[in-house]
Amino acid sequence: LQKRTRQAERLASIGRLAAGRAHEIRNPLNGAHLHLTLLDRILHKRGAKEGDEALESVHTVAREVQRLSTLVTEFLQFARPQPVTLRSTPLAEVCAHAAHLLGPDAQRQGIALSLDLPLTAVEVRADRDKLTQVLVNLVRNAIEAIAAGPMDAPRPGAPIGHITIRLRRHPRDAFIEVEDDGPGIAQSDAPIFDAFYSTKPSGTGLGLPIAYRIVQDHGGALTYESGPAAPRISETHAASGHKTVFRIKLPVLGTHEHDPEPDEHGTDP
Repeated sequence: LQKRTRQAERLASIGRLAAGRAHEIRNPLNGAHLHLTLLDRILHKRGAKEGDEALESVHTVAREVQRLSTLVTEFLQFARPQPVTLRSTPLAEVCAHAAHLLGPDAQRQGIALSLDLPLTAVEVRADRDKLTQVLVNLVRNAIEAIAAGPMDAPRPGAPIGHITIRLRRHPRDAFIEVEDDGPGIAQSDAPIFDAFYSTKPSGTGLGLPIAYRIVQDHGGALTYESGPAAPRISETHAASGHKTVFRIKLPVLGTHEHDPEPDEHGTDP
């Protein structure tokens, strides 16, 4: 409880700082992007072709401006999170939707993405969109980790890695796990939920803190574990020997008749 309280205080402090600066940064970024677009059109009208040094420079700056714009957007989302609208939500549908959204991306990277869902329904009071955002963030991180990290050479035609979205229900809680057999997280005590901490060279360091906050707003917890896994060799793939699991814990619904629907502001009557 003390650890979660300290984490919340750090997130709130950084959030206030982000809110005070994000709007000041966004306006000049929008102006810069507009002029880069105009400059790109002028260069094309003057006969510039792909590979032209000036055109490539414009594209490089435009990509960096877009990256900064994305960072500012995440600043605002982190600093001023929208209130959650809690409704009865079947978690299997959320898991399936996330797999549907990121399945093509995983396939392009040569990664197998699978679902492991129970036969019985598992429902929680949740904001479906925000919970989907958390799950998509975790799965996308797993895809990027497998694609970028050192892996054992797979057998011909086999995926380079595996990601599993797993749903389980315990008596009082539901657990959604995102498990991958990528290179893992090098430091077991890495502060990955701290704002601006990132293991990716181009990462903003805000995706996981935002996910952490959203899960907390649902009365749940987001944890992870990463380390060596038992060797697993199949006819198609030799595992890397690592396993990383991000685990979302949420309180499950009781008897539906006693769970009031939220009002229009997303709060219980």
